[in-house]
Amino acid sequence: MLGPQLNEVILKIYQNCRDIPVHDFKDWAMTTVQSVIAFDSGLWANAQNVFSEAFNSVHLFHLGWDVIENYTREIGVENDLLAQAAIANPGRTMIMDEVMPYDEFTTIPMYLNHCRHFGLEQALCTCHVSSVTQIPTAISFYRADPQRPFSEEDRRAKEILVPHMVEAMRINLFASLLGTEARQGEALAFCDARGVLYETTPIFNALVTAVCPDWRGPRLEPPCTPMDGVSTVRWSLNGLTFEASPCRDLFLVRAKRENVLERLSPRQLAVAEMLARGKQYKDIGRALGISPSTVTKHVNQIHERLEIRKREELVDLFNSKLH
Repeated sequence: MLGPQLNEVILKIYQNCRDIPVHDFKDWAMTTVQSVIAFDSGLWANAQNVFSEAFNSVHLFHLGWDVIENYTREIGVENDLLAQAAIANPGRTMIMDEVMPYDEFTTIPMYLNHCRHFGLEQALCTCHVSSVTQIPTAISFYRADPQRPFSEEDRRAKEILVPHMVEAMRINLFASLLGTEARQGEALAFCDARGVLYETTPIFNALVTAVCPDWRGPRLEPPCTPMDGVSTVRWSLNGLTFEASPCRDLFLVRAKRENVLERLSPRQLAVAEMLARGKQYKDIGRALGISPSTVTKHVNQIHERLEIRKREELVDLFNSKLH
């Protein structure tokens, strides 16, 4: 009965996920899971979407990179029957026997040109897809012994564990790379130079979907200025401002609702604040030591920058800032 053992592993993963270095976490998590599911090697990868062969990141557990090179050259997702079954059934862990009998599997090109060369005789494959960003994560476990197929109990255990592994990895990524920098409730995400998301916080998803209802991820609308891995890039979209800063080989993206008052210069902001409080032009000029005509000039520039026409609209902007 795996119930108590599964609970213990899940608890261990969450208890330690903030303390494991980010580049060690996937190995650590897979090693931890081996206490309830025996396997020899594994793969943990993110793709741009569930139909893509282009992986954002691939992590191999007890396998060499020649596995990926050979897979890309000889097989590909379109010829990988187990991967296709996992993609068609997101959230369900697939076992090869559900796709085809083992005797038949050993006669197809995928086995003859790939699996038998790398000890991938038996496999459990799971495709976990974020319900908001549609970011897919593929996690596979392999056994090298053709006489040791995975059991239904193994399949069910992995199906339970994978969502926890993916969520713990998200927690680990933010905790490892940001430490105490991240403030509670901040809208954060990690993406690559093309704007393809790797991980997000729930508030980031909520903020983006609130202003872009049709957005389903996993790519952000990229800025006009390319993200070059050196400088911080800022851009706006539908009332949101994004700031992407280099963070190792990724970019940390902070999102927030645009504060239109930030478009004003310090002097214009001072004029606008007094204007919103009901002050007359001559009172504003006297308080700031400028002439009424200069106040008028500032007011015209404020209206232009904030795209408003009346004092009442300015009052509304300041009230929204306060609340």
